[in-house]
Amino acid sequence: MTEYLAFVEEIGITSEGEFIYRFDFSLDKDIVWGEYWNIAPAVLVPDIKPDKKCLSKSFKITSPYKLETACKNSCFSMQDCIDGIISICFPNIEEEYTEIDGKPLFFNFGEEYEFVVSKINKAGFKIFDEEIIDSSNKNAIESFVDDNNASSDDIDGGDYYDDNNNDNDDF
Repeated sequence: MTEYLAFVEEIGITSEGEFIYRFDFSLDKDIVWGEYWNIAPAVLVPDIKPDKKCLSKSFKITSPYKLETACKNSCFSMQDCIDGIISICFPNIEEEYTEIDGKPLFFNFGEEYEFVVSKINKAGFKIFDEEIIDSSNKNAIESFVDDNNASSDDIDGGDYYDDNNNDNDDF
């Protein structure tokens, strides 16, 4: 079954200074939605996330470069992301960034899982903590998106810092 990119969120920074992002996927891109996804700008909605019931898979990556995410955008809504007006994840072109085939690396809502993984691998980013969700299991759905923090064991035994700059090395 094909899965589609539904959401990307920055969740922390490793002790080595790499950024951690969570990529969420859905089996049906037409059902992906979240509370207040029509509000612009998306950054005004605290803790904006997709409805957990529409997600099927998730993984985390580490990137040496900071990426911008649609959920933290100060101009557009998540609906604009679904409509293709803004990418779901993209570089700040005023900072150092990765290029793929001579173009800045970016991810669009609804891109197929294999295509997303291919771009991540070409960029040299590390994928970890892949999860598959059983949508018939209510407990699995609840913990799927709620568990946003990477553990120090997830990242080569190193420490990480969450996006609030709290030291989390005491796991």
